[in-house]
Amino acid sequence: SARVPGTNLSVRVAGSSLEVKQQRTVAPIPVLQPWPDLFLDVTAEAKGDVITIWIGTNCSGDRTIKTTEAALRARLANVSALGLHRGKQWDAAAAGFAKALALDPTLVPAALNLASAQARGGHRDAAIATLVTLAATEPRLVAWRVVVDPDLKPLGDAPALRALDAKTPGTATGPALTTLGVAASPELGLYARVATLGNSMAEDAGSSSLEIVDVATGRVLIREGAISGPALERGLRALGMRTDGIARITLDSDGGKRKGVFPGTRLGVVMASDHARVVTGNRVLGEVALPTGYGAWAARLPFGVLVASQISIGDGCGGYDYEEAALIPVTAAPPAPAKPAR
Repeated sequence: SARVPGTNLSVRVAGSSLEVKQQRTVAPIPVLQPWPDLFLDVTAEAKGDVITIWIGTNCSGDRTIKTTEAALRARLANVSALGLHRGKQWDAAAAGFAKALALDPTLVPAALNLASAQARGGHRDAAIATLVTLAATEPRLVAWRVVVDPDLKPLGDAPALRALDAKTPGTATGPALTTLGVAASPELGLYARVATLGNSMAEDAGSSSLEIVDVATGRVLIREGAISGPALERGLRALGMRTDGIARITLDSDGGKRKGVFPGTRLGVVMASDHARVVTGNRVLGEVALPTGYGAWAARLPFGVLVASQISIGDGCGGYDYEEAALIPVTAAPPAPAKPAR
């Protein structure tokens, strides 16, 4: 662990997690990783309002996180309020979540938790107002949470929250998404992907999670680790997700490259070394940096081609296998060549 200079806070690593600690209260600090590399050590430095945290990892190099004291204290306040929430002390929990948001207005989990405590405590209008405020910056996340979170679902009939849904409800089902691995919302400019993580050193079959990505920015808006059944399908419906019209192909090995062509089109995908390309003949329509692994596939979506492959991490680094994916913007397949006139 390491003391945060000028504060009574410390940061520590535990396995693949980073945490902030104040006395007996401990709160997680999210660190996004494609696979759970082992954290070895941590140091912290404070300069003005900025706190820099360095994490030494087993295999993926040093990681750097910049934050503030207020943001760290907000995470601690959120965790403390969660204890009150579990104890069904709704008003006290709401006050704690509000304190966390006052410290860091961007702490999305605290806003969702506040709405939950307000709703459970019988303060419906206040809960709706909290979600409407959050929706100003995270409209897709709010639309999703209102239909999948049982605490927030009773608020879903509020006009301000219903307005966040896609105008045309999605038709994607959980089984179709699991089989295809991807769904798309042309109306909202989103796609959903089932991300997989396995381990060659473990006996279990690994895990999967759902990522919903904004096409325009590439940002993952929603991550769900364990959601299925009716709740999943309500979320897919709210965001206008569809699987019909999506074509998926396997990219076969061919001379050190992986290649495939979408049936009935001249649209092809080529993966080589550290990049993937969408091509037609010798013409490159789009390209993205993406390591070539095994089990590579591609899916043609309304706004581009999603390319994915499985990456293996050696046993010395945990023996993980994870799927890496990237979207190559392509609005339409090129037309088939015209037949010469007779």
